[in-house]
Amino acid sequence: MMQVKQNTVMDGTTIEASEFDQKVLIALGLETAVASVQQSVLKSVYVTLENRVVRRVTDQLSDEQREEVDSVSGADDDAVVVWLRENVPDIEPIIAEELDGVMRELGGMLDSMNAAMAIPEIPTE
Repeated sequence: MMQVKQNTVMDGTTIEASEFDQKVLIALGLETAVASVQQSVLKSVYVTLENRVVRRVTDQLSDEQREEVDSVSGADDDAVVVWLRENVPDIEPIIAEELDGVMRELGGMLDSMNAAMAIPEIPTE
């Protein structure tokens, strides 16, 4: 079971975030970002991760299982992950690999955005 922590962000808002959410936000350097930014990024991570994992395991599923996973998709945030863990052997390494890829991509995008927004130094001499 994941622990839930409170996180006070730049705008003074206090949100509850799971230990996993905290690790994602810290890894992306967003632990003190505005709550709406944190929530948006986390939603993007979860949706992207879910889509990639489902895409990877689709070939292993029967037609009936595909219908089941489609029916739980969108039901609630954890439903697909719970279904996959119950129905797909060795799903954990697939989730870990896909999460790693999503995090690398998001980190790269954030680095690019930060570099684009950086104010150049003004020479003093």
